[in-house]
Amino acid sequence: MYSGPYEDGRRIGKGRLYDAERDEVYDGEFENNKKSGAGMIYLRNGQVMKGTFRNNMMEGPFENCFKASKQQVEKIFKNAHR
Repeated sequence: MYSGPYEDGRRIGKGRLYDAERDEVYDGEFENNKKSGAGMIYLRNGQVMKGTFRNNMMEGPFENCFKASKQQVEKIFKNAHR
């Protein structure tokens, strides 16, 4: 599920995407329907990482930001499903 702007039917700009296959939430920049630029990944176990993406792939080193509480994780994932 994606929340954010579209242009010509493609994701663009700042948005949030729930990836059901990986069970994670990406919050960051999109370009031409792909993760591109600065972004953060939220994992179900509470781990939060930030870094740079290009062409839907993590690029370079990622920084572990913090460990989110169970309540924070539930809220992030619930909001990403809307």
